[in-house]
Amino acid sequence: EYGLLGGNFLAEYVVEIDFPGRRVRLLDPKRFSVPASVAASDEAVVPVRLVSQRPGVEVEIEGAKALLMLDTGCPTPLVISGKLARRAGLSSAPVAGMTGGTVMGPMEVELGEAKSLRLGPFEFADVLLEVAPKGWYRLGFPEDSVIGYDLLAPFVLRLDYANERLWLRRTTQDPIRFASADTATYREVGALLIAKDGRFHAWVVRPDGVAARRGL
Repeated sequence: EYGLLGGNFLAEYVVEIDFPGRRVRLLDPKRFSVPASVAASDEAVVPVRLVSQRPGVEVEIEGAKALLMLDTGCPTPLVISGKLARRAGLSSAPVAGMTGGTVMGPMEVELGEAKSLRLGPFEFADVLLEVAPKGWYRLGFPEDSVIGYDLLAPFVLRLDYANERLWLRRTTQDPIRFASADTATYREVGALLIAKDGRFHAWVVRPDGVAARRGL
């Protein structure tokens, strides 16, 4: 079953999502508003742009700045449009069996990689991502691209709709995962392995990798 809490409801609160702690808190905006700036080295406040109550923040991909929608329902770090991928100089390739699923139905996606990615002051390297050659949601953001769960997973965040600010506190320096899969393992053996129901599922197998040569 599928359901969501929409922006018209969430905008009444400061929404705190503690990804490492797996907790969501709906906070009184009169008591817990996000300040304009913070001083701690592991924290940051970045501006938010609202499009029909959908929040977006700016990221920098390979030096190209873009406004991306926040989407906690997307299980990978990023889905970027083909247009943005070209502007950032990113290449991508189709992977057998790999498609993107949205509330609007299946979408064509390819596997790509960003050598450098920046969210506010936080920098990440060698991030696997999805490229949607024909775009993604088409929900009002010009880049037609989203930030997903895996890029947000290292943070505790507070989304302040009223002041259009996002507070981030980074809790881990671990590499960004892809659909919760360990990307270091992917680079070593050529398979994205996802633990589920006591088994490992291979979502992506690279044709030139060790796993493929051994028959996976």
